[in-house]
Amino acid sequence: MSFVFDIPSTLFFGENCCNKCGELLQNIGASKVLLVCDQAMVSLGMAAKLTAILEAADLEHVTFADVEPNPTDELVHKAATFAAAHKVDALLAIGGGSVIDCAKAVNILLTNGGDIAVYEGVNKVAKQTLPLLMVPTTAGTGSEVTSVTVVTDTRRHKKMVIAGQFVGGKIAVCDPVLTADLPAAISASTGMDALTHAIEAYISTLASPVTDGLALDAITLIMGSLEQAVADGDMKSRSDMMLGSFMAGMAFNSALLGLVHSLAHPLSAHYNIPHGVANAVFLPHVMNYNLGSFDSKLKALASAMGIAVEQSDLGDRIVSRLQQLAATIGIPQLKDLGVPETDFSMLAEEAMLEMSTMTNPKQPTVAELVDLLKTAYA
Repeated sequence: MSFVFDIPSTLFFGENCCNKCGELLQNIGASKVLLVCDQAMVSLGMAAKLTAILEAADLEHVTFADVEPNPTDELVHKAATFAAAHKVDALLAIGGGSVIDCAKAVNILLTNGGDIAVYEGVNKVAKQTLPLLMVPTTAGTGSEVTSVTVVTDTRRHKKMVIAGQFVGGKIAVCDPVLTADLPAAISASTGMDALTHAIEAYISTLASPVTDGLALDAITLIMGSLEQAVADGDMKSRSDMMLGSFMAGMAFNSALLGLVHSLAHPLSAHYNIPHGVANAVFLPHVMNYNLGSFDSKLKALASAMGIAVEQSDLGDRIVSRLQQLAATIGIPQLKDLGVPETDFSMLAEEAMLEMSTMTNPKQPTVAELVDLLKTAYA
């Protein structure tokens, strides 16, 4: 047996631990901080809360608050130009996965320069990046603990995966209180994103005993708390979702992912569909396609999902449970997302080229992926 396990960041978890951000940035020698967020963080008062914490720590700061879902290369370059003009020496990102991914990409450009597209792939970032502290406000992407950022190439309409050394941030501050007021739809889509990470990491061809343990515990936490978090968001379910989210991130950072992400990336790139929604749409269908390719892991996965393993047809029961969960928390279907059926061949061909396809437990053909898209659309 041989494997590699790694996460790039030191993680702090706990209610109200975001109040430590100023102290943590002081400890790593920051003096002028770029706060990266979106307009939702401004309107909800989260940006003001963080700037107050920075000011209490006597840290200079500037704010870039124009991040949008599925951040593009154009947005990343705009933010990097702003940051360079203000000569920042550290970054603080608060928001969902799009904000954290944007901050990672900006950090790459600040220290390595050039066009963000040249870093697509693995270990293309040659120089050490600036200290980046990340504060997730959703329980979904796990970006705060991964060496990965995803940026949309506006010319190719492609999600570029940038991974490896110097991509991840230095510190993750995971405060479940910050997720308390998430709208139900955001809780649902980001929660399904986290569940997808955990399941795909568990059945990945690069899975290891370490990633298996993290993935299974993440699945147990998410399956036990997602519906409650969407329904009324009590602090127990919020805490369990955040735990499950970053544990799933730790798992897939080393084990990588599978066909759900391969199909979701082109869907988001072409139609600007939120990443969590795209994952949720495909998860049951990809799992049904993968049945028979991970039989040795079937019982443990079913058990983590709360399915009695003494029953027959565990694979079918796993698929049915995922379909039921998506329906219960209000995930739309593919046919509701404005995706034309005439694009299915193009989407399938692009999915075949995604990095995650290589670690899926079953290798597809373009024709099989077209059939999978048709099934998801029905």
